[in-house]
Amino acid sequence: MRERVLRAAIAAVLGSALSVPAVAQSSEPLHLECAGPFGSDSSEAFLAEVFGSENVVADMIDGPEGTTLDATLVFPDDPAKRLVVLWQDEAARTRPAAIIVRDDSSWIGPGGIQLGSGLAEVEAINGGPFTVLGFGWDYGGAASFPSGTLSTIPGGCMMSLSFDLDWTLEYGPEFDAIMGDQQLKSDNAILLGAHPTVSEIAVGYPQ
Repeated sequence: MRERVLRAAIAAVLGSALSVPAVAQSSEPLHLECAGPFGSDSSEAFLAEVFGSENVVADMIDGPEGTTLDATLVFPDDPAKRLVVLWQDEAARTRPAAIIVRDDSSWIGPGGIQLGSGLAEVEAINGGPFTVLGFGWDYGGAASFPSGTLSTIPGGCMMSLSFDLDWTLEYGPEFDAIMGDQQLKSDNAILLGAHPTVSEIAVGYPQ
């Protein structure tokens, strides 16, 4: 169950040396790369060393299906720079399971994807269609990349995105076709008509 939750959080719930990601902490834009403090062997202690201990705190976050997850927050008091990190070894807080960009964070994910990116933009970056789960349930809007540029991320990690709809709008019955537990292609006409945008970016390392 724990493995499923972590994988769901990655899905739902994204230079190759330390110098490259470390530069991102003090300059704009902020790029999330699978290296340095976000490499496969990283730890909460390493994050504190790179970003400053005052900017790295342990916390609990809500997970899917009513669960809670042990997490580390990077820049917890700065919405534009905040990251959420989940760990494969939760006790030691080592080996990232997922590094998550959400809410108002301005970090840019692999390929230049940002929060608010649309289906067509992500498809162009990937070089082809990808899959999106139907909306309206815990894992709704989760995207995966079985092929294309985004199916292989430098650094040995995998990326997943979550899309969401503008729920302040009223969606007519024709949009029932994109709701619920099902896989959709990103070039689905009804899905495109709903104009979902990226609401979460996660990179992580498969166990």
